[in-house]
Amino acid sequence: MNVEYEGYISHDTIRLGSLATNSLPFMAYYYTRPIGRGGIKRGFDGILGLGSSYDDDITKHHPGVFSSYLDTLKARKLFDANVMAFKFPQHRLGDVGELTLGGTNPDLYEGSFKTVQMAQNAEIARNFPFSYILPVASITLNKSYPIKYVLRGSNALLSSIPRSYLPSYIVHDILNTIGAKEHGAWHSVPCDRRSELPGITFEIGGHEITISALDYIFEMEAGEGMGKVCVVGFDSLGEDSGNNGWLILGSTFLRGWYTRFDLDKREIGCKYHLKETWHGS
Repeated sequence: MNVEYEGYISHDTIRLGSLATNSLPFMAYYYTRPIGRGGIKRGFDGILGLGSSYDDDITKHHPGVFSSYLDTLKARKLFDANVMAFKFPQHRLGDVGELTLGGTNPDLYEGSFKTVQMAQNAEIARNFPFSYILPVASITLNKSYPIKYVLRGSNALLSSIPRSYLPSYIVHDILNTIGAKEHGAWHSVPCDRRSELPGITFEIGGHEITISALDYIFEMEAGEGMGKVCVVGFDSLGEDSGNNGWLILGSTFLRGWYTRFDLDKREIGCKYHLKETWHGS
């Protein structure tokens, strides 16, 4: 979901846990408006800049652009290692996640990392200066008779937004297969059906990475007096977005894995969450 906002640039000391960073520029906004499909205004606290630039001197080539919070910490050599790791909240309301800067938390994962080199070229550096981009070769809907969608020359932008955006024909097949019903700007299924629904496999950098329905269908409060609803975290980017085009993999994809970002090697690795045995291989 995109957000339109207005504000002014300030400088202050930013504290994250025991890490304090002084004289850090940030925007203090006084107006914000969500736009686009699903843009329901439910409050908005802000964004912590955890993108890392492809260019060591981003401000030189992009005048008027500030370094991200993460790049600032890295430039000031405040990490034991230039690594960031995420455990996103799981599939239940009230679940919490964890962000680790400077390393990983071995209590949160098991198994070996599946590591993928991030895409790096001049076009990506110019158009997506603070983004994490991965190559995607195919997507498979693991129904009784699996359907494999081959994607030619496609890249995926990783994001923390609560949706993943795929070609419309793939989203259409997913929604029909799982029997999703339209629920306002979303589609939903009964919460107790999630464990029965098929997983989805992404072929990324030579690895097959599978997410379950407990990842791509999540609990959300429907509003006062309406209780919770389980919504499908997929939306359409258009028919041709997967052919030499772009996908967006949001928290519906990242939720199923413990994910490590190696900022020096430009690698992203993922492991199973500890004891989460319902994920595919």
